Amino acid sequence: MFIPDGNFVLKSNDTVGITATHTEIQKFFKAAGLLQKQAKNVMILGGSRTAVYLSEMLLSIGCNVKIIEKDLTKAKLLCETLPGAVIINGDGAQQELLVEEGVNDLDAFVSLTGTDEENILISIFASNQGVPKTISESS
Repeated sequence: MFIPDGNFVLKSNDTVGITATHTEIQKFFKAAGLLQKQAKNVMILGGSRTAVYLSEMLLSIGCNVKIIEKDLTKAKLLCETLPGAVIINGDGAQQELLVEEGVNDLDAFVSLTGTDEENILISIFASNQGVPKTISESS
């Protein structure tokens, strides 16, 4: 670990780790000219614990979150846990459902189904539908 002083010069291929609040990180990236458009409309496939944590963070910064969960009992629990999110009970592996739920209007798509292959294939589909940012969970 190296904590830079006033003489430090960042060089190509240096790796930098930053710990800060969301607001401070946004300020940093803006000052560095690296700020990208923040995702506003996000769809998450699968209602895992990871999906709940991610949804809570996204909702807290003003994102619109839609979760597609196959299991009805889990979908009902998600409705209670995440009142600010839209919860859809359905099979997100069905392309028709994703299109019907507006996959082509998203800023980001996150696949957290628990099956690596399914996550990758569905994320490729979302990317082909024009979603600028796709994330696939893998073990």
